[in-house]
Amino acid sequence: MPKASIIIPAYNAENFIGLTLHSILKQTFEDFECLVIDDGSTDNTIGVARSFNDPRIKILSEKNSGGPAKPRNIGLDSSSGEYVFMFDSDDIMLPNKLALSVEALEQNSSANLLFTNFRSINESGEIINEDFLREYETLWAVVGRSPEAPVEILAENIFSQLLKVNFIGTSSVVLRKSSLKKGIRFDESLKNSDDRLFWTEFAKCNNFLFLNTIAHEYRVRSNSISSQGFDRRAPSKIAALKKILALCESDAEKKLIQQQIKNDYMGLAYCYRSKQQYKKSLDALVDGAKYGLEARFFKSVLAIIISMIWRGRTFNG
Repeated sequence: MPKASIIIPAYNAENFIGLTLHSILKQTFEDFECLVIDDGSTDNTIGVARSFNDPRIKILSEKNSGGPAKPRNIGLDSSSGEYVFMFDSDDIMLPNKLALSVEALEQNSSANLLFTNFRSINESGEIINEDFLREYETLWAVVGRSPEAPVEILAENIFSQLLKVNFIGTSSVVLRKSSLKKGIRFDESLKNSDDRLFWTEFAKCNNFLFLNTIAHEYRVRSNSISSQGFDRRAPSKIAALKKILALCESDAEKKLIQQQIKNDYMGLAYCYRSKQQYKKSLDALVDGAKYGLEARFFKSVLAIIISMIWRGRTFNG
């Protein structure tokens, strides 16, 4: 049984998964299995993955699910390692990522999720941001500035900070397999934001461990989920926030998430209005108003009416 399992959901990743697998095979820590879960790719993703002559790389093929949650769950259920590394099919592992992560978790047995710092690169591999988490004050508020040793963050503290913003990169995450109870999985009803929901839900009863080391390179791509138009990302993002709202106990926590929901509905309404989809825009405003009325809602309704009059449109036209 390997010490570590690496889970890689892959969909039409033939242009990058070879680089990703090369980086994994260069790890200084060699006791691992790498599970590539192909999510119904229509390109040569499977062919590229199979070209690697290494028994540690295992390929699982599934019908396309429309998002990364299902292949991630398949990976969790199929993994056999004590430590489970989440990794994206276009990111790059730096050579000591596995070794440093396993060592940190071995020395901090009360933490069940480890995450690290990372840098971002473009599609050509050029560095965009050398220190991706530098500006995330919500993180540094609980770990201190530039800690040299791993920092354990108590469940209640990491939960409260994750309600503000998600600062955990998926490819930086390592889970202690023994902590994964059957009900703790990625939400397959979501096309995106399943990662933030998982971290937040997991933080309700688990301590986290932060390692301030650049351990991987996050590739920013023009056709990634995060770069899609807001009208495509917002529905799942809002759905995830509503599920996070259900996890909140204090009024302050609930108010914080409700404000984010309202902001996203406002952004969605603006996106629809800019595309002259006026009924969808109005519906988004009505849904957002359910979480608390604000003056900007009425201003947006007026902007919709003015736009419709200006263009001679109706809600059906």
